[in-house]
Amino acid sequence: MTIDVSGLSAKELKALITQAEKQQTKVLTRPKAAAMRAKINQYVKDHGYTIEELYGAVSTASSETSKKRTGRKPAKSAGSKVAPKYRNPTNPSETWSGRGRQPRWLAALVQKGKEPSEFLIKTFVGAHAGAWEGLRPVAMNGGYARAKAPIGVLKVEFLDRVGQRWTKPPLRRRLEVLQTLSTLFDQFHQMGLADPHFSRLLARGSHAEHHQRLAEMLLAKYLWNDGFSLTSAPAGPDFNAAKNGHSVWIELVTPEPKGIDPHWLNVSHQEGVWTYPHEAIALRYTSALKEKHRKLVGDPGKSAGYLAKGVVLPGESYVVAINQHLLQGAFRSLNGISQAPVAGEVVYAIGPQQLHLGRSTGQVLHSDHAHRPSLSKAGQAGGTVGVPADSFLNPAYDPVSAVWALDLQEAALLSSSAPHFPAVHLSAMIHNERATSRVPPHLLPAQGDWIGRTTASSIELCRL
Repeated sequence: MTIDVSGLSAKELKALITQAEKQQTKVLTRPKAAAMRAKINQYVKDHGYTIEELYGAVSTASSETSKKRTGRKPAKSAGSKVAPKYRNPTNPSETWSGRGRQPRWLAALVQKGKEPSEFLIKTFVGAHAGAWEGLRPVAMNGGYARAKAPIGVLKVEFLDRVGQRWTKPPLRRRLEVLQTLSTLFDQFHQMGLADPHFSRLLARGSHAEHHQRLAEMLLAKYLWNDGFSLTSAPAGPDFNAAKNGHSVWIELVTPEPKGIDPHWLNVSHQEGVWTYPHEAIALRYTSALKEKHRKLVGDPGKSAGYLAKGVVLPGESYVVAINQHLLQGAFRSLNGISQAPVAGEVVYAIGPQQLHLGRSTGQVLHSDHAHRPSLSKAGQAGGTVGVPADSFLNPAYDPVSAVWALDLQEAALLSSSAPHFPAVHLSAMIHNERATSRVPPHLLPAQGDWIGRTTASSIELCRL
């Protein structure tokens, strides 16, 4: 490398010399490359991986250079061309092997909220399943024979899909997440909590289907960590959670972000002022709760619910868990326009904060929340229609014990010593004051338990 210094000032020359001396010191004092490679290889091996699984095979050119330095003859290569792993859906001629920097077309799609795994070439899927030594599932019960792909292949594809989201954090954090999910995958299936389609949707389903199944695993671990034992009925709610003589049926739903501005979901690295889509998020809550309520009580004239089928018995607690992880981007909160949990707003008709002013003085007399018994949404025939937002004031919802608001996050799997990551999932429990079978306060893990206290003239959402 040649640097033309004839045009540099004395100050610039001095700065260049200082920078060069620092770089020289850094190069002379750093560990030898071979020693660093050995150290990294050992660390990866200790965690059950190989370098090839995490970063792809070492290039032929790099291998040949290494062999020349050591004086050994390089092994013959079967061919230097690498099979493509990803394909641009809008231009099939554009592919990527998965090595090196992401191509522009894939980087642009990722920036829009897509995952690289969505663009895997189907013939490539599972091609490297044999390389995941140490991550094979143990012998398990229930339903695997009905899967179209071997469970080991689906597990590998699932872990690879998650790994694509963890390329930026340090390697040890990525390994910790993948190793924890590998163990959790095995445990979840061993306990018989997975239905016959679970693994396929977890590995090969759409973006929403993948995260919905992942949420089931994350919730199971959340409950196990809190001392619960879990079982599941073949045609019933996701879990029956038991602890200290109490049992609760839990039906989990992870709503898709329908009606929410896609730009809002992808503002993590952008600056500016953004409007919080509180009403759109609240509508996703009402839709999820309505769906899970119908599963419990049935749809008159169409289908029987869990109660009529005898899956959930009268007097048993039934909790609808709503995981809003897909409804937000970088800004993560369970609260709505009232500054209380969205789940509380949509079941107790709670609206935004409001100030009452003196007519003559203009001074604030007192503050409270607006009464909001319904939300507005666009009607199919045009105009707007009202969506009830007072479920726990409606006797039809008495069989529902509570709504459990959640934001289940992969980062919560990291050890508590990991900086910049939450140690727990976000959670809030909203109890039904009218429920035929209440859940004891603080039984299920949550950062806050709430209940509505109603009188003839007011509704108050109280923290327990």
